[in-house]
Amino acid sequence: MNFYPSEKDTLFYVTVREFSVASTDRNGVTTLVKSVDRSYCDQIFKLMASDDYMVVALPVVGGYSTKPKLFKKQHHIFTPVGPEVAKVLGLHDE
Repeated sequence: MNFYPSEKDTLFYVTVREFSVASTDRNGVTTLVKSVDRSYCDQIFKLMASDDYMVVALPVVGGYSTKPKLFKKQHHIFTPVGPEVAKVLGLHDE
């Protein structure tokens, strides 16, 4: 089951979906290489807005930018942050 953040201020992790890239060498041999992008592996995001295609979120833990990020739903996996992690990081509402 896919999780897509829909409520404003929802905290979540982002993983880029695994994808394949075809590479052809000079002899015409094509190799399919699976690629994994771990760009957001140490970050937590807070939902600003979403629609059927895109998620807009602010990074609240990790990373180097405080600007909103755009995530295409079809290219990313979203996982909710658990309440204990949010509490330890001071991201919970009391």
